[in-house]
Amino acid sequence: MLDNPHLRALDIHGDRQLEAIDLSGCSADACLHLQLSELPLLRRVYLPAGGEGAVVHLFALTLPPTLVIHGAVTEIDADWQAGTFSVRAGKDAGVWRGVRLLGQDALPDDLAPGAEAEGDLAVVMNPAVLPGGLTLSGQTEWLIAHAERVTQCTVEGSPRVRLDNATRLEALVLNGHGTVEVRRAGMLAQAGAVPAETAQAAEDEHENAGGRLVLHGNTPVLALAGRWGSVQLHAPALARLTLEQAQRLSLYHCRDLEEVSLPDDQEVDCYGSVPAPLLDRARFVIDEATLSQTLTRVEDGEEDLLEGLLEVMARSETPHAVFHSLTSLRRLAEKGVDPARLWECRRTLSARQCRSSRKRRQPALSLAHYQHADARWHWKLPDDRQDEGQRDDLQLWALCVPHSEDARRYGVTLRKAVYAKKGYLDQEKLVQVLRLATAEAARPAIAGLALEILTKLYGKDTWPEVNLKREHDGIAGYLPRLLNVPDISAAQRQAVLCATLEMTTGEDLAQRAGQLLRLAPGQTRALLMTLSRQPDAWLQRYLTEEDGELVLPLFFSRRVNPETVKRIQGVRQTLVQLALMPPPAEHASHA
Repeated sequence: MLDNPHLRALDIHGDRQLEAIDLSGCSADACLHLQLSELPLLRRVYLPAGGEGAVVHLFALTLPPTLVIHGAVTEIDADWQAGTFSVRAGKDAGVWRGVRLLGQDALPDDLAPGAEAEGDLAVVMNPAVLPGGLTLSGQTEWLIAHAERVTQCTVEGSPRVRLDNATRLEALVLNGHGTVEVRRAGMLAQAGAVPAETAQAAEDEHENAGGRLVLHGNTPVLALAGRWGSVQLHAPALARLTLEQAQRLSLYHCRDLEEVSLPDDQEVDCYGSVPAPLLDRARFVIDEATLSQTLTRVEDGEEDLLEGLLEVMARSETPHAVFHSLTSLRRLAEKGVDPARLWECRRTLSARQCRSSRKRRQPALSLAHYQHADARWHWKLPDDRQDEGQRDDLQLWALCVPHSEDARRYGVTLRKAVYAKKGYLDQEKLVQVLRLATAEAARPAIAGLALEILTKLYGKDTWPEVNLKREHDGIAGYLPRLLNVPDISAAQRQAVLCATLEMTTGEDLAQRAGQLLRLAPGQTRALLMTLSRQPDAWLQRYLTEEDGELVLPLFFSRRVNPETVKRIQGVRQTLVQLALMPPPAEHASHA
């Protein structure tokens, strides 16, 4: 017996007389790692009852005898000449309060109801005790390390069952709300859960009416009866699937599936590929790593993968998947992949997001969905990837404009999304466009879009008063770059000047005016004089934070702070002085 409160790890090897280990007096505050190797007579292990639970590693050259572990265990694995297993406690339970390992001296009666009372987990290491028709019951979790002998299995109430190497399993029945995981299934053809009527009646009493099935293997035909909570099929050889009812169905790499019989409102998530029978109803899910690897292969010249990659990206459903699809489309466009095909993929992606998410079975895409997508600039993206996703979308649009009529028409949608006729202005999207349009190597289409938006904004007698957030103050310093756009019109030049001065803060006004006087002296002088005649309330934008506000709160009626009025007059004088001042180059020559 060891009761050292500081013990964190213990290795015991080659003691051929050791029958029991008592560590129950050790501290339960930290996870204990226990490695037991070549202990042929070991039958009992006592661990601390509470805490995080122990991690136990077992090794033997031959199948060891039955071992019972008392206390908290969070993870256990074993390796002997004829087999291995590894298992962790589920997230809900956290730890097992006792584990039984049925070894070489185990008997069939050890599988009977009531025998499981010595622990929360029972592991069958000895396949000789398994009958062809196996029934597992009670509240114990079961792991059958080698289930080759089992042809039929019935689970009665167990919260979790795992059948490894179930190569001959033909039929499975789950009565309850637990989870059954089957590995290396090659012959499983039938699985039944709680009858649909019974599960429906129990749904009000149990949050997840119906059990959960996780299947790994090459079974070719599968019929699932009753009502399941969820079904996950990792079955690349599956050709025919029948499902009576499930709250959720997930298919992983089931590319060979040819025939399906599912409820009309069945939700289906496909990972890796979408089988032909499910093209119009499944949600496609692809992880970021797989998408990135495929994208790199396409960029490296494997063009035969492009069609499948575009189909995958067009079927993205979740916000994260849509974001990665947008960034991937932009990368492909920069590599010179056919822009028209890329834009069509982008249209389909947007059209899918236009469909109502409240419908359990999504309708096939129609012309109306595409028309809706072509008339909006909006994406459901992760909150922390909104800006990046919209920037990639703008870059994609700019690359596709010269080659796609649909992309060219979409420019009107982008402009209206920023500034509509009714006076609506989306400042966040305006900033997105202006940042890209004033970048060092701005794409012509985005620069043209920015000029069009600014002309709409400042082409009226009444200016829109674009009061950008403080974090966007610096953008005005880059707007003069738009004056270098080839074939810029007089109206567009005037709009750039207006936007630059209106978005400039009071601290930067003199510097910004000097910059514009060098680039467009005549128009800038006229504009500065116009600004000097604006109402006091409009000129208040140029006051620094120390200057205070012009108008006091409403309960002071129309009383005005005299000191603030004085500072406003100072702003007017500054504007007039800037208008009359010669450009910096002229000033230098007169000096």
